[in-house]
Amino acid sequence: MTSDFYKLAKEAEPQLVKYLRDIVAIPSMSCDEERVIHRIQREMDKLGFDETTIDPMGNLIGRMGSGSRSIALDAHIDTVDVTDEDQWETDPFDPIVKDGCVFGRGTTDMKAGNVSSVYAAALLKQSGLLPDDVALYVTATVQEEDCDGLCWQYIVNEDGLRPDVVVITEPTSLSVYRGSLINLLFPDIVI
Repeated sequence: MTSDFYKLAKEAEPQLVKYLRDIVAIPSMSCDEERVIHRIQREMDKLGFDETTIDPMGNLIGRMGSGSRSIALDAHIDTVDVTDEDQWETDPFDPIVKDGCVFGRGTTDMKAGNVSSVYAAALLKQSGLLPDDVALYVTATVQEEDCDGLCWQYIVNEDGLRPDVVVITEPTSLSVYRGSLINLLFPDIVI
């Protein structure tokens, strides 16, 4: 079954890369994420998410499955502005693929985390590997660069989503880190 999942993932790679390039090409500084949020929602809808909603703060919450246990995969989609354009070898908002990597503003921090999460959820559902007793949420959160933690405070307190586990796809030099600001705000949520 793992090899089937890998095959599905390899088959999805061209559309996954196109989607990443699409969202990197959309400038999305903090408090100006609406265009990229709508692009992400279109991708989720195309891939068959069971539900997608944009909350009043601007966070996008997509759901696959409806089990009693819940997991959230999170990526903030706001970026910092480009203040050092002369340091860029390419246009930060015209992403290119070079040596198997996509280059552009926000690719690593952290639009690629969103792309990975969106496609992981879709492929888990498509392959039948999403457990029946799990609701898998994919969140595209806003204003992290300016107000880290505010988006999840809103999701928990206002949207009422309290997942059992949250995986934040923030780049960490390929190391796993446990705990974050979410743990400080909501110590009962496992990260």
